[in-house]
Amino acid sequence: MYRIVKKEALKPTVILYEIEAPMVAKKAEPGQFIILRVDENGERIPITIHDYDREKGTVTIIVQTVGATTEKLSHKQQGECLHDFVGPLGKPTETEGKKKVCVVGGGVGCAIAYPVLKKFHDCGAEVHAVVGFKSKDVVILEDKFKAVSSVLKVCTDDGSYGEKGFVTVKLQQLLESGRQYDEVLGFHDLMIHSYGPAITYASVHVEVDGGKNFIETHDQIDNIERDFMRDMNVHLVIHMDPITVGDPETDLLKKEVQDVVRSMNEDVTIHDFRLVKGNTHTNVLFDVVVPYGVKLGAREIRRELNEKIKSDKTYYYIINVDNKYV
Repeated sequence: MYRIVKKEALKPTVILYEIEAPMVAKKAEPGQFIILRVDENGERIPITIHDYDREKGTVTIIVQTVGATTEKLSHKQQGECLHDFVGPLGKPTETEGKKKVCVVGGGVGCAIAYPVLKKFHDCGAEVHAVVGFKSKDVVILEDKFKAVSSVLKVCTDDGSYGEKGFVTVKLQQLLESGRQYDEVLGFHDLMIHSYGPAITYASVHVEVDGGKNFIETHDQIDNIERDFMRDMNVHLVIHMDPITVGDPETDLLKKEVQDVVRSMNEDVTIHDFRLVKGNTHTNVLFDVVVPYGVKLGAREIRRELNEKIKSDKTYYYIINVDNKYV
């Protein structure tokens, strides 16, 4: 039997349990999980290990009460026992040899992110953490994250605590501020896929000088991908978008288009700007990124450009609108 040595309600439906399980604690590592059964008639459920103390012989889990079994578990009191507590199971997170990492967690998932963050910290890595919650009243484990993070970004969906926005936005800001590469002129369409605190994949489009040697540019892109894997434990895939650099007409028109678009909404951005010149007219192609909740379409933008940009040349604006959901 496995005694509950501590029970603490972090939030009304989020409960921390410290379980006496010396054999599990002896071998537990970040990223692993246990399978518990509340009583002999109960179902078996997997729960990721939040923390462990080898000296005390305890393993800590954090559980959100969302179903029949977790509801039954919530009625167990400190000093009572669980019928089964099997583990550790699963592959531990690889934490050795990393110099700089960023761990991302959201909601109750922060319980999973914390032990990984702590292990990276204990191994000497510079650790950045980005944690997100719906609102202030469901924020958990902030003090624990502060203790083992060089940089901690706390954000809430509604802006009631920390910074307003999703974790993907804050992670993007960290990536933007932490790296500068000569071959990259800009980037967009950053997508982040988190499969737990140790497995993060990302993809991004970067604008590169279309007039430069392709082999040299590709080599720099390869270096960037390796840097992100080595320093931040992020599997990054980069898609190159060649653009025209140094053409006076393109540069001038791009600035004019940017000014007009931003006058419509300062949060709207453009990318992949290029001109296709013909005998009678020039096609102006670019993408517009419109934030969530902003009502702005290609027709409206095109009308505004035609009204405000005056030229002796004929421009046809071909606009692709991307909606940004973070």
